[in-house]
Amino acid sequence: MSFINFPMWEFHLGKGRTFETIDPRTEEVIARIAEGDKDDVDLAVKAAREAFDNGPWTRLQGCVRNFAFLIITVFK
Repeated sequence: MSFINFPMWEFHLGKGRTFETIDPRTEEVIARIAEGDKDDVDLAVKAAREAFDNGPWTRLQGCVRNFAFLIITVFK
């Protein structure tokens, strides 16, 4: 299983570098994660700021956001 960075609705592979995540119980590799650098962090922060300032989430009522988290928790 591989994970990539996904800010601004675009795939970013972290310049192709990855690191492994190890299951401590079995010592098996369970995932390879894209390794980010300063540019990746800056892009992620920019995406988060844009989503917070202009996305629909912050305009939703608290009870609606709470319900969304409940659904995510139940059906994960």
